[in-house]
Amino acid sequence: MYKIYTHEEIEKLFTPREEELDAETLNKLPIKDETYLQFLKKYDDYKLETDMWLCSYEEAVEENDNMREYSEDSEDDFNAADKLWTVANDGQGNQWLLNLETNEIMFNEHINMEYEFEYIDNLKIDFKQMLQLGMLMRQYQEFREYGEEGHITKFAEAINTISPGLSDLYYYQYCVCSLEDIRNDDLDYKLKDRPESSNNISGVPVSDKSYRRYLMNKRANTIFSDMTIPDLEQALESNKRIQTEHEDISKKVWLFATSNQSDEWFIDINTNKVLFYDHNQGEYPNGKFQNLGIDFKQFVQLGFMLKKYKGSDNGYFKEDLIKAMNDLSEGLFDLYPYEL
Repeated sequence: MYKIYTHEEIEKLFTPREEELDAETLNKLPIKDETYLQFLKKYDDYKLETDMWLCSYEEAVEENDNMREYSEDSEDDFNAADKLWTVANDGQGNQWLLNLETNEIMFNEHINMEYEFEYIDNLKIDFKQMLQLGMLMRQYQEFREYGEEGHITKFAEAINTISPGLSDLYYYQYCVCSLEDIRNDDLDYKLKDRPESSNNISGVPVSDKSYRRYLMNKRANTIFSDMTIPDLEQALESNKRIQTEHEDISKKVWLFATSNQSDEWFIDINTNKVLFYDHNQGEYPNGKFQNLGIDFKQFVQLGFMLKKYKGSDNGYFKEDLIKAMNDLSEGLFDLYPYEL
């Protein structure tokens, strides 16, 4: 079903530059990967796939300058721009990066704006393999559009032919398990770990054991666009702000996740149930918190269900999603605040 394209086949798709870069310009670059250097020399920017837009030489230089500026605020004792080079963007603020020391492709999520190195994922592939991955992503979108049965599992298998285990490292993880598997799984292994665990959670008033374990062991995770769960430090900072501005509210609820639509997810401190707050209501005292009737573990399971749904042909899959959500918690599909 999925084809692994050769580099020669992929190269034929690229748009040539009006004028190739000269040797002097190339020699000034800190890049050792010859395949990538040839791309910069010969070709303009190119949208290989929606989530992989290759930068031209000029764009890459600008991105690297921006990286140097942002990473100056990092707690790391180095500037990321000395180790990394932006190869491509995805339109969501995430970046495909080249490790200048190892020639390996890495992936930086938009929530790591300061380019803290330990939070950047190493995909353990080179530029040529990244292009092959991009072509598989392109095919994935085509199969999804036509509702091709079994294509998600075959997609993961194809990724792993590029590099063993790549499907586990790949940021845009389209769940290859069934909705039933998701419902019966705590999915802890799919959430990215902190560099070091922290036991400093005495300031967190939530008793939910799954959430407390998350704060101790996990970094910030974006399950999909409407569910980003901050790490311990981010959660403490956000809730300190709420405590300062809305003390009464802070005694009842705890902000634990956000949506890219500026809405927020809370945990009821007394019941451990997940609440949704629509930012269009204005300040918290004036609005209503919607109770979804699920706990943190179920919230994570719901997130991966919706991630799978977003990565499939929606009409083909919707009845399964409705059943899975309502099996997770009665009436959950109707309670979910966003249109599906």
